[in-house]
Amino acid sequence: MNPFFKAYCYPREGAVSLTEPTECAEISLQATPDVLRQVAAFMMNCALRIEASKSGDIEHFHLQDEWTAWSQTYPDVIVVSPPSEK
Repeated sequence: MNPFFKAYCYPREGAVSLTEPTECAEISLQATPDVLRQVAAFMMNCALRIEASKSGDIEHFHLQDEWTAWSQTYPDVIVVSPPSEK
C-alpha cells in the first residue's frame, strides 16, 4: 500500500492568522490505514508522556521527529500539553 497523508482544517470563526497557529473548528485527516495507525500510536505515546510529566511546563512533541518513515510531503502533527492547573 502506498503511504498517503494529508491534513485539512476549517478555522474557528475569527481565528485566522497568517503568522501563528490558528484554532480549528474541525480537522480532517486523509491517510492510508498504516499511516493512521502510526499517527494514533504517536498520539497515544504523547498522552502517556504528558501524564507522566511532573514539571508543569508546556510540552510539545512533533510527529516528524519521532516517526522514522515521516516524509516531507506529510503534514507535521504537533501535540501540545494543556496549561497546568494552578
